Amino acid sequence: MASTVGSTIDYKASYASLLDDYRARTSLSAAAWQRGRLVLPGGETRTVTTYSPYPTLIRKGQGAHLTDLDGNHYVDLVNNYTSLVHGSAYGPATEAAVAVLRGGAIFRRSARVAVAPRGNADQPNRHGGAGSVHELGN
Repeated sequence: MASTVGSTIDYKASYASLLDDYRARTSLSAAAWQRGRLVLPGGETRTVTTYSPYPTLIRKGQGAHLTDLDGNHYVDLVNNYTSLVHGSAYGPATEAAVAVLRGGAIFRRSARVAVAPRGNADQPNRHGGAGSVHELGN
């Protein structure tokens, strides 16, 4: 391992080089972000994914692999802050969603009625229990 004793690291130059590389690889993300700024506050829908000089816009994800608008590939180590534990476009979940959507998604479905007793056992009325307007008194 090389010693860094006595060496000087130019952090500003290193940072500038990283930014130059990022800008060179992500010109389509930059352009999309600029267009987004015309219609969205800050040009982005999520504060947590907005960073300087502009956010990378992801075109697609499959499992732990992401591809941005420019075709750059990344490994997703964040998983939407753990809400995507199976990764993006997880096969069984995607197939189940497609099956439901093919039949129309806005109707009252028998599946909802079938699972309702499991999810609503502690909420006997339509608007839930504790703290509802019916229990606060008149």
